[in-house]
Amino acid sequence: MNAIQFPLTRVAIGLTFGILFARYCPLLPMYSLLLLSVLLLLFISLFYSVKKRPKLQFWFGLSVFLLSIGCGISSYVLDRESNHPNHYLHQLNTPTRLDETDLVLREKLKSTAQNLRFLAEVKYLNHEHCIGKVLIQFDKNDFAKTPLFVGRQMRIVAAVKTKQPPANPSGFDYWKYLEQKNIYGQIFAKSQNTQLQTQPLRDLRYYADQLRLRAMNELQKSGINVQVAQVLAALTVGQQQEIAPEIINDYQSAGAVHILSVSGLHVGFIVLFLNFILKFLPKNRKTRWLKLSITLLSLWGFALLAGLSASVIRSVTMYSFVAVGLYLKRRTNIFHTLLVSLMLILLVSPSLLFDVGLQLSYTALFFILWLQPVFDDFYTPQNKLIKYIWQIITVSLAAQIGTLPLSLYYFHQFPGLFLLTNLLVLPLIGLIMAVGVPLMMSAALGWVPQIGLTLITLLTQTLNSIVKTIASAQSFVLKNIPFNFWMLLTVYILIVCCVIALKKRQIRQLKWVFACILLVQLSIAISLGYAQQKRVWLILHQKKASVIINQYGRKIDVYCQGKISEAVIQNYATNEFIQQVNNHPIQPLARFKNYKIAVVDASNAFSKNIPADIFFLCNGPKINLDRILQDQHPKMIVADGSNYPSTVERWEISCQKQKIPFHYTGKKGFFELSD
Repeated sequence: MNAIQFPLTRVAIGLTFGILFARYCPLLPMYSLLLLSVLLLLFISLFYSVKKRPKLQFWFGLSVFLLSIGCGISSYVLDRESNHPNHYLHQLNTPTRLDETDLVLREKLKSTAQNLRFLAEVKYLNHEHCIGKVLIQFDKNDFAKTPLFVGRQMRIVAAVKTKQPPANPSGFDYWKYLEQKNIYGQIFAKSQNTQLQTQPLRDLRYYADQLRLRAMNELQKSGINVQVAQVLAALTVGQQQEIAPEIINDYQSAGAVHILSVSGLHVGFIVLFLNFILKFLPKNRKTRWLKLSITLLSLWGFALLAGLSASVIRSVTMYSFVAVGLYLKRRTNIFHTLLVSLMLILLVSPSLLFDVGLQLSYTALFFILWLQPVFDDFYTPQNKLIKYIWQIITVSLAAQIGTLPLSLYYFHQFPGLFLLTNLLVLPLIGLIMAVGVPLMMSAALGWVPQIGLTLITLLTQTLNSIVKTIASAQSFVLKNIPFNFWMLLTVYILIVCCVIALKKRQIRQLKWVFACILLVQLSIAISLGYAQQKRVWLILHQKKASVIINQYGRKIDVYCQGKISEAVIQNYATNEFIQQVNNHPIQPLARFKNYKIAVVDASNAFSKNIPADIFFLCNGPKINLDRILQDQHPKMIVADGSNYPSTVERWEISCQKQKIPFHYTGKKGFFELSD
């Protein structure tokens, strides 16, 4: 049976459409529930009518599709915690006043150079009960001796920072990323404004974190190598917060960074390992249910050990359904099983549809199941060793083909040695998971066997060495590849048509392949044509530096002063299909269309004889802004991150008095003039 013919396929498509609609055309919860009620009544009426009048079968199918869209809309709207009347967003003080927040830490995140980061749940805000998640940044110096763990309860008196626009164009929109996870605020905690409670919130997450902490403490006491412990924690329990940046860079360059985050790959190895050790059981109905029970208990036990993070729960849920399908001998309906798990995940947490991890996991698994058998049809080795190597190659190739467009769209790079990486790394990952997970479990119970410690150290150091060697071949890593949404869409259409042509092996299928190639070329031509016509003038936000970008077509002039982030310029150039970047020092006067822009900084003297429409203040110029506003009457004042915040506040007050627009990049993000 073709996967698209499954009834649940159309339901899943409708559910996806509904979530997308709710994301980009938001409705109030009342209206979404009203729409769902109408569609449900339509479905019920047609369900009973179609038995008497079979001609209504088409309309009944349409009602099912519409109902799935309604479910997608309602699930997304209701999942948005900000829609709840008791959400802390509706109780915040003005930005100039402090809020008293009672909260509990729920998840440890990757730390920065200055701060420890946790995800927390808000219980009370200004003594009023509320709900919602918030990101907490703890100063490392202030909390160096303070134990911070999941379940720790505290009261913080500080301003809750809410959504801010992107600081720079084409960069990572951090607040958008947080909102997808229902996180709408951020708090910076200091020891003097934080009151810790002695009693933690003892729930499942607390005990899972304590179990993991105990395992890591026991491993550290056993004298395990620091780098080995960091990589082992990432591979087995999903804790990559303490991995050194240079190790992460090596894994990124080698195209193996995905293995540092617990995902379907790791859970899949656990399923394969369980299948291997349970082979001794006789094959009958009772033992099949016993195998299924052991597998499910092991998977969810691993999820508990890994801290019940969203990515782990997602992967374990997916493979739980796959395990059910396999143990019930429903191999022909593996796509059906995959769809059921995806629908359950989206119904419970619809915002995960926009999670890169979920997209990559399900796309990789789908293409492995769909495309890898095609490779096996072309060549099936008889030798066991060659067959094993061929399976690794074909599985890696199928997964890479399926996820390549997504990787280019999100990360704009392609590791040319991915086949070599997977060929060498995947067997090691399987061994590390087989040894590491039982070792972590025994460490959590207070016992670290020396043979397991020696073996895991050898395996992990070998893995790090292989990755470092492959990463050193920088010429094979293609970076900064321009790739937009329309190219993503057309390339996926081309890949699907190519796979169908390979499966059917009919000449007439080639016309669709050639048509898709033309479609991809058209999307590239349109993207390049649009970039060629673009004309924009930008002031970016940089701390202790000033950057101006003047784009004309596929070329940009970058005017800068101070130490700037090259990554910001490179991201912009990649996303805008830029061919040429020219660097210049900042000039005192600039023009864009009909605008005259005066650049005023500490190094040049301001001349009031030069009229300007926009004044750009940077690097803390010593000027009397009130006098400039009275004499020049500019249309706007712009200040960037190179100025002192206190000076910017004073300038903003001066502009408010004169009723002249004021744009501070630290608050409003980058400043843009365009056609």
